[in-house]
Amino acid sequence: MSENKAVQSYETIPHGSAGFPIGIHNTAYNDGFRLYPHIHREFEFLVMEEGRGVMYINGEEYPIAAGQAVFAGSKALHLGVSADSSPCRFFALVFAPEFLGAGGDDDVFKRFVLPVLSGKITLPAFYSGKEEWERELVQRARDVNSLNSEAIYCKELSIKAEMLELWRLAVSHSSAADRPRAAAADEMVRAMEFIRAEYASPLTLKIMADRVNMSQGYFCRRFSAIMHMTPFEYLLRTRIDNSCRLLQTTDLPIGEVASRCGFNGFSYFSKKFAAAMGSTPLEYRKLHRIAKDSADKN
Repeated sequence: MSENKAVQSYETIPHGSAGFPIGIHNTAYNDGFRLYPHIHREFEFLVMEEGRGVMYINGEEYPIAAGQAVFAGSKALHLGVSADSSPCRFFALVFAPEFLGAGGDDDVFKRFVLPVLSGKITLPAFYSGKEEWERELVQRARDVNSLNSEAIYCKELSIKAEMLELWRLAVSHSSAADRPRAAAADEMVRAMEFIRAEYASPLTLKIMADRVNMSQGYFCRRFSAIMHMTPFEYLLRTRIDNSCRLLQTTDLPIGEVASRCGFNGFSYFSKKFAAAMGSTPLEYRKLHRIAKDSADKN
């Protein structure tokens, strides 16, 4: 197995702190909505504030527009694609299950969080805003987002109170889990994990399909249907992501970066990198070194 395992299929962005495990992330794009395929242990509510797009959660499609929201459960495979090229703004509340309760003998955690975490019940994945309770849930998410930017006493207490009310609204409209749909996504999660562990190796379609015990044709169709990109597009993106990490954090020659990330040759790597990132590998390294030096000085 390859030694290049720094990037896993689980998202590694920190979401809050150990004592207050919630991350509140605001994002804006001028050219359409997008969210790269990923999974994480935390729960996530995503609210669209401007524009529109399409979210996919465990392979299910949810068109989302301004004022609407989606929920991705723990370890749910989720991604977003653009509906058009118009500007968009959205924010995500990403929080550990323990944020809502202490675990152990905590009745709130046992009755209203653990069943969601274990897959016994499923929260609504889409909040259209048509029902009053959906509008209230979205507004409470917005209140959390606003509170996060304020320097006020008891901010953390206010955020937690809002999140508990938001969770109550979602749980009160939960249903029994749909395990067949989740199982289909689990197959692709295993494929993602394998690709991210072995991206530096010369992976073929057969190798990837064999890993999840599928024929090549069926694997390619299933992967494309759930991930909305081919296995090789995902492999290329994984290699590019890892090359960005090496360019930012090491002084390795560009050719060595290409080799460590599974690219056969400097020219091919430079061409694919420029197409994905809008700059050559050397330009990318210089830009991020300048940005880091500036941040260190400040």
